[in-house]
Amino acid sequence: MLIGPWAAFRLSCDYGEAIENVRASVSCGEVIPDVAAADFGVTVGAGVDVALRTGVGLGLDALYSLGLKELNDAGNKTRFLAIQAGVVFVID
Repeated sequence: MLIGPWAAFRLSCDYGEAIENVRASVSCGEVIPDVAAADFGVTVGAGVDVALRTGVGLGLDALYSLGLKELNDAGNKTRFLAIQAGVVFVID
């Protein structure tokens, strides 16, 4: 089980749209001018590790993140669910 803070910062953004086989690229500020460049929030989650053999296992985690900052004038907040799996190695 876990709970903790997170922070995110927009490093770059490229919004592209294909119109009649011609790709038009504009900056995100022109398309979505009122969206904040930084966000922060809290994440809660749980996971399970299954041992395959000594020092090696499989892990599966589910995390739900909720932004605490309003991203635009409409009051939208970040919300996402992440499911992640991987190989777990024990390091002594």
